[in-house]
Amino acid sequence: RNVTALEDAAGFKQFHQLLQDVFGKEKAHSFRLIGPDQELAGSLYRDFLPLVHDILWGVSWHDYPLGPGYGNVDMLDQRMMQASLLDEWAAQDSTVISTKYPNLKLVMGETGGAWNSGNKEANNRFMDAFWYLHGLGRLAQNKHSMFCRQTFIGGNYELVDKHSHGPNPSYFAALLFKRIMGREVRFVNVVTEMTKSDKEASDNVRVFAHCNLEQKQLGLLIINFNGSGDVSVDLEGSSMSDLIPRDEYLVTAASLRSKSVLINGKHPVVNPDGTDHLHPRKVMDYERKILLDPQSYGFIQFSQHSAISQQKCGPYR
Repeated sequence: RNVTALEDAAGFKQFHQLLQDVFGKEKAHSFRLIGPDQELAGSLYRDFLPLVHDILWGVSWHDYPLGPGYGNVDMLDQRMMQASLLDEWAAQDSTVISTKYPNLKLVMGETGGAWNSGNKEANNRFMDAFWYLHGLGRLAQNKHSMFCRQTFIGGNYELVDKHSHGPNPSYFAALLFKRIMGREVRFVNVVTEMTKSDKEASDNVRVFAHCNLEQKQLGLLIINFNGSGDVSVDLEGSSMSDLIPRDEYLVTAASLRSKSVLINGKHPVVNPDGTDHLHPRKVMDYERKILLDPQSYGFIQFSQHSAISQQKCGPYR
């Protein structure tokens, strides 16, 4: 049978008391309790949170937006590459939680795209990065503080291959997001130009912006879901000279089903000790536009000395 909200709350309270008994009240505050990791639309949140909001650090939910990993791989292809569907998933209403309990953090507690261990022809391929990066960017905009990816190793949605211990394509998506995108979300207006100039094409580009406030650097994540047509991206209200110097990491592959990726046209290298060689393209020429291939994504890191970083993230001293 399903656990009720009352039973779930009682378990959290018992565990919280256990932490205090073992570590003392002062040290117990350093532990972060997160739960209940159910579907966001479920009534459990309505009944559960009033009982435990004072002992929780964050509220987590659990969802797999792509459906089952087994069966129709073509359906997974379509869902992974359908930006409007991914928008709907990441926009699930969490305002009741953030409004009523503003001190609680929102957490994506578990997702791997497709459930039942994902699909061996989709979740460990280049195409997997598109739903994943979209979720990281959009949920951050939707006031989420954490995102837990299923899994680092194990299943078909693993970031590291269980047999070779080498990186799967989405490993580089996670690595670059962590490295380039800071903790502070910024909203930017962008102007996109498509070589395939139609509304449907322009509607299939997503851009997310974050600040690294320590380094005073603005990072952009650009995802081009279009199957044909390059896209160039400008920031509204900024001149081309505002966007330099910058580093570009443009990620492509031979096909959506590829098990390897190229960063700026080169195969990235990860050493056995976990160190890597991901060489950015350094752009100093203000006439050079930010340009992405069809069905590709890119990370742009603007120098702290660039006008756009100083406008969005503050002056660098």
